[in-house]
Amino acid sequence: MLLTISARLRAQFESDLLSFILFDGDFAQELISLGRRDAQHRADEVLSFFSE
Repeated sequence: MLLTISARLRAQFESDLLSFILFDGDFAQELISLGRRDAQHRADEVLSFFSE
C-alpha cells in the first residue's frame, strides 16, 4: 500500500513539474533565451556541425 501511495505521489509531482515547465511562459522564455545565447556563443561549432 505504501508503494502505491508513493507511486501516486511521484506521478503527481512529475505531472505538476512537467505542467509547470511546459506552460509557464516566463520559464519557457528564459529557456529559449538561454538556448539562443548559447547558440550565438558557439556559432562556429553549430555551423560546423550542420555543414558536415
